[in-house]
Amino acid sequence: MTPLSAAGAAWEGMLSGRPLVLKPRTVKLGMALRRVLPTPVWDVVADKVFHVYSSMDEFTGRIDA
Repeated sequence: MTPLSAAGAAWEGMLSGRPLVLKPRTVKLGMALRRVLPTPVWDVVADKVFHVYSSMDEFTGRIDA
């Protein structure tokens, strides 16, 4: 997702009164799998499929001038 698309989805959710906006669609799949898989299996899926544990590896933040 781009920052613009994330902000747009959040804005649309706020305007429509939705308290929770789940984007991208794979978030819903991940939530469902988390409920049905045993924790050790979920940990492998979260790491290898959804890259949950490495999602911030390349984050740099903003660069102040």
